[in-house]
Amino acid sequence: MRTPFLFCTDFDGTLLSVGEERKIATEFYELLHKKKKQDTFVWVINTGRSWESLFEELNRLQIPFLPDWVVLYEKEIFKVQGLQIFPHEEWNLKCRNSHKILFDSIGFFFEELANYLILHTKATIHSSSWSPIEVEASSNQEADQISLYIDQKLQNMPFLTYHRNFVYFRFAHKDFHKGSALKQIQRLLGISPKNSMACGDHFNDLPMLEIQLASHLACPANAVKEVKEKVIKQGGYVAKKEASLGITEALLKIEEKFDFSPCSIQRS
Repeated sequence: MRTPFLFCTDFDGTLLSVGEERKIATEFYELLHKKKKQDTFVWVINTGRSWESLFEELNRLQIPFLPDWVVLYEKEIFKVQGLQIFPHEEWNLKCRNSHKILFDSIGFFFEELANYLILHTKATIHSSSWSPIEVEASSNQEADQISLYIDQKLQNMPFLTYHRNFVYFRFAHKDFHKGSALKQIQRLLGISPKNSMACGDHFNDLPMLEIQLASHLACPANAVKEVKEKVIKQGGYVAKKEASLGITEALLKIEEKFDFSPCSIQRS
């Protein structure tokens, strides 16, 4: 039996271009179709979106096939079958319970943060089912300012973290993020980090861009500086092209390094 290869990608910015076109390159679909025909290639989209939002976008793009798994809100795990998703109940229940306990215990922090945002920024505060508040900064510069404020506050709250993507912020328990979700899928499928690739472009992708989780790391040319630096530091690949064209470029680069020859599945 062939050893499966796990291909974990962020969506917005990593695959979907962020300019006016907002598309995924045909070359990306064609390469994945070729890989998936081998029956050893598992594609995971690891995103901060909801399923409704992600599915709507994939439908708009007329993508020829869906991923095998999705991680939603940067933490919940679902298996994709047909046009439906099925939850990894044990993980998702643990995730929800951990967040409820944490958020209930630190309501004061979110009140302080809301007051700070109202008084000192032009940011918009949104309601959310997954975070007591979600924040949309008015610019990247303001988002950097908000990050500094939150980082200072979190020094006294070791179990709380936040996920940032461009100007958007969402709060979470430190044990649940794109990296821990990726690790859990690897456990479920018996796929080792050696046979895994992770690709991202922004701050909320940093937890999964770890050599301990995926031996093959990559980012597109449009990735933020912090992502590029982390990928380079761990011997990963920074593509010359942007978004899906860059990820296609990176996947082709590692083809020669990964052995698709038949062998037993390695259980982790």
